Amino acid sequence: MDTLSSDSLDLPQEIVDQVIDDVQDDPPTLKSCSLVSRIWLPRARTHLFREIKLLPNKEERDSDNVENFRARLQTLLAATSSSRILPALTDVTRVLTIDLSRLYSSTEVLNGLLSHFPFTNLTELSLRGSPDFPFQQTPLGCHLRKNPQLVSVKLTAMMFNNIIDFLELFTKMSSHTELRSLSLGYIYMNHRPEEMRDGLKQFNLSLPSLSRHRPRLGCLQLGAVWGMPDLLTEPLFTHSHSIFDLSSLHTLDIQSFGSLGRYSGLCDAIGRNITTLKLCFGKHNLNPSPDTWTSFKKLRRLQFLILHDQDREVITKFSQLISQALPLLPRLQHFAFGFYFYQTPNSYDFPEPFWNDLSTELDPILAELPAKNEWLKDVTVNVPPEYNPGEETLRTFFRHAYSLGLLNFCFDVLAYPLL
Repeated sequence: MDTLSSDSLDLPQEIVDQVIDDVQDDPPTLKSCSLVSRIWLPRARTHLFREIKLLPNKEERDSDNVENFRARLQTLLAATSSSRILPALTDVTRVLTIDLSRLYSSTEVLNGLLSHFPFTNLTELSLRGSPDFPFQQTPLGCHLRKNPQLVSVKLTAMMFNNIIDFLELFTKMSSHTELRSLSLGYIYMNHRPEEMRDGLKQFNLSLPSLSRHRPRLGCLQLGAVWGMPDLLTEPLFTHSHSIFDLSSLHTLDIQSFGSLGRYSGLCDAIGRNITTLKLCFGKHNLNPSPDTWTSFKKLRRLQFLILHDQDREVITKFSQLISQALPLLPRLQHFAFGFYFYQTPNSYDFPEPFWNDLSTELDPILAELPAKNEWLKDVTVNVPPEYNPGEETLRTFFRHAYSLGLLNFCFDVLAYPLL
């Protein structure tokens, strides 16, 4: 198809932009728009390349084909740098996602990749590597400095040589005043605890010089941070001169195999401002003290995702937790819970026994909630697809809570985001 001249469609630029904006979520149509004329190309290109995702295909994931993926990326970067088409990709790309979690030697590839990235206008950056090899913070630190407009940063499955390397990376973000959302999932430290303590003492002495214009976060997501997360929260979040300012934090999402008690210092420091709390824990961690819950005086929305290993004790502990915690949250309006089954079913081969056990303990507790939480509007049960007996059966199991008009059932897959 021949590209039409710019004179062939005598339309005002405002109308052209509106037409293209209306199909911004339809890549095939956007590609067609980019071929209409020169005045259609810039707007279409802006939408087409606003978000870039880099991940290996199935053939490139094994050790013999890593070089194929590396070569493909180098070709992409070379084309990006040499292209004369405007606007340049480095100007229009706002969201960059790199997922190398299933790539052999992913850390080596990621370290080399970040050193050559030309992007300078990113607002969202998501990196997922592999915890098998140490990650070099210098390439990422340089990339962060080149993108001062970052609003959201997500780092998952990365190992650092030591705690100083880890913390030094975040000092590169201390001047990112636009940053509002930070997500850390499965961060590993190749460091003994006593060495971590010594390193923290040294680092904390330098904190006052970093705090002039700190990023003020609104959302914080923490997965498993191996290596004493209770110590890391101080320089990152709770120290008077911490790297990040949490005074405006409204959403806290903790997904960890560790106890919520390990984040008690964080909860005490910021709980009073939190309006949305999301928690993901296993049975051994469903025992935070009542003092933890009293920190969340303004909490409006609470969501639990429970890691279920087919042990009925999970249900008992969760029921006890709910009966203790919810009455301490006077402004709670929305409560949701679900279960993530990470072992092959054995105790519950069919959905009915699971829901019978769960509802026997939970239905009376849920039915009493309106009297204890006068602001409560709804309770949502996220139903695992492998344990879905049908809505009519669920209504029967939770008949007391459902009769109050309190209960909703959600059949969407509730994933474990940082797993």
